[in-house]
Amino acid sequence: MTVRQQAIEWIRSHNPSEASNPLRTSRFYPEKEIWFFTFPSAFFDDGKEGHLNILCQKQANTNDFYYLKVPFSFFRENHDKLNVRASGENFDLHISGKKRNWLVDERSDDVNFAVFEQQR
Repeated sequence: MTVRQQAIEWIRSHNPSEASNPLRTSRFYPEKEIWFFTFPSAFFDDGKEGHLNILCQKQANTNDFYYLKVPFSFFRENHDKLNVRASGENFDLHISGKKRNWLVDERSDDVNFAVFEQQR
């Protein structure tokens, strides 16, 4: 089973009302203590409403996740700080799993996602 499939099951069982919202997932990379994501630049569009559910696998090969509920407005507000690819079509996040900079995007100008972490 893929990490995405595990995350879909996790959100359905822990927050069923969120199962229909957009979802992005990443496995945990223990050698770098990080989660990698690539998102479309459409997330910066003014017409993009609501939020994105981001599930970060707690440890490699587990079925447990950290859950971030990030408003699309946050991406717009931080557009200039995020690492947008030269093509302009996508942007990348390297969200830290390290204690010293917990849930901070290491490829940006100090964009912190910790405020969006949901408690179970």
